[in-house]
Amino acid sequence: MTREEIIEKIKYKGEYTDEVKKQLKKLLKKYHPDTNKKDKKTILLLYDIKKELEDGTLKYTPKTSHKKKNKTTSVKDKQKISFFESIIENLKKKRNEINNKINYLYKRFNERIDEKNRKIEKLGEVEFQIEELRSELDNLKKIDILDKTLVVCVIITYLSIMVFKLYFLILIIIFFLLSEIYYIYVRYLDYKYKLEDLEKLEKKMNKMDEEYNLIEDSLVELNKEEIKLKRERSKVNNEIQYYTNEINKLMDKGISKDKEKGYVKK
Repeated sequence: MTREEIIEKIKYKGEYTDEVKKQLKKLLKKYHPDTNKKDKKTILLLYDIKKELEDGTLKYTPKTSHKKKNKTTSVKDKQKISFFESIIENLKKKRNEINNKINYLYKRFNERIDEKNRKIEKLGEVEFQIEELRSELDNLKKIDILDKTLVVCVIITYLSIMVFKLYFLILIIIFFLLSEIYYIYVRYLDYKYKLEDLEKLEKKMNKMDEEYNLIEDSLVELNKEEIKLKRERSKVNNEIQYYTNEINKLMDKGISKDKEKGYVKK
């Protein structure tokens, strides 16, 4: 189907009415790719028209215009029609403003989503660094093989001195003790610096968590604002539909008068 045929099929006469929605839904179901794989062009046209209808950007002039039908509309009715048309124009401007706000919200929403994804990635990296540091700190707390070796050497040396009176080994035991003290000191410094790094990373992670929560809150607010704007747009569409129906009634009233007077040719 062509664009014009679709618009005729959904009975579109200038406004997105419930009847139009109903007919459009039927066509979407009929030409859905799951049931109709051959006609891909029509389903794409249907989705485009649906989006334009929801945004209020569909431009289409029905074949039969009201101006041609309206021959003997009274002056009072013409004034009403003119007044209603001006209201509709203002409502359409308001709808365009709402659409622009919604599009801006979508842009902000996407930016926030990108920012959220970047935060998640950075949080993962920081969390990995924290886990590594904690593992290293746990290892530093444990007695490693060098500690055990030095302790064994000290014990053997001490026994040698006591049993065999090898007093010259006092120097060796002093060396071992100094080595152990130095090694413990080096490990302490390493532990201290790593602990400081861990505290910094944990503070950084807490800050990033706060930023992440702020992004989540802003996304919720944007969703609320979007829902509010869509409701407002729906209300405007309903008002446009109401005034359009009122104009149609006045137009039909003029046509009825024409028929009564015999001015309308069959």
